[in-house]
Amino acid sequence: MVRLDVLSTVTPAYQPLLDDWMLPSLRRLRWRRVYVVVDRTSRARGNADFRTPGFDQHVFNKLRLVGQWATRRRHPFLVTDADVIYLRPFAPVALPLLEGKDLLLAREIVDRDDHYNIGQMLINPSRAVGDFFLRMAHELSSGAVHQYGEQQPANQDHINEALRASGLRHAALPETVANTALWDHFGPDRSERVVSYHATDTLPTPERSSLEWKQERLANVSALCDVDLALWRRGGAWTSSFRRSIR
Repeated sequence: MVRLDVLSTVTPAYQPLLDDWMLPSLRRLRWRRVYVVVDRTSRARGNADFRTPGFDQHVFNKLRLVGQWATRRRHPFLVTDADVIYLRPFAPVALPLLEGKDLLLAREIVDRDDHYNIGQMLINPSRAVGDFFLRMAHELSSGAVHQYGEQQPANQDHINEALRASGLRHAALPETVANTALWDHFGPDRSERVVSYHATDTLPTPERSSLEWKQERLANVSALCDVDLALWRRGGAWTSSFRRSIR
């Protein structure tokens, strides 16, 4: 069996997504090595709405942790946000594409494979990859995030720009590793093709938080794909996730 560990970082505000959707979907697929880090640092507190100070701070902390993992580990690993549901086995689709590459990232835009979403990243660990993510965490937390508009995915845009000049070998994950834009792009057969779904395009409104939008999108996709996670929310016959906190 191919080894592919999973790393997910989450703020307490987004733990319902982790417990209700992401972890149960991994349990359903019998994923063996799942590491969850709960970010309890004071600056990452809040409702985790997009581009709030707590949201940005959590991304800085996540990138720093990814850099540490990439520097120290020997096996490829998947970094995933908590607002992702895994519908089909991921490793057979993605791991062969990692050969000869330093990292693969999810697509952000339909029909473009050169602009990435950092919510899902498949990483071939090395000192160079680790140094890149540690540098991204430092630059963004030191003020680079303020170069972007309040509605821009600042952390993501900065990483996309830096990757192009980094010398790292990077490429896009298949479009079946879908966010909301890619999911909407697929036709009626999307429920039979999509490997995972990332609940993006969930800006908060006066009536609803980002968390509420994400819960709704994940529930809709789960229903359309006929994936019942009720058993797996209770742990099912498989529990091997590892949790720790950073403070």
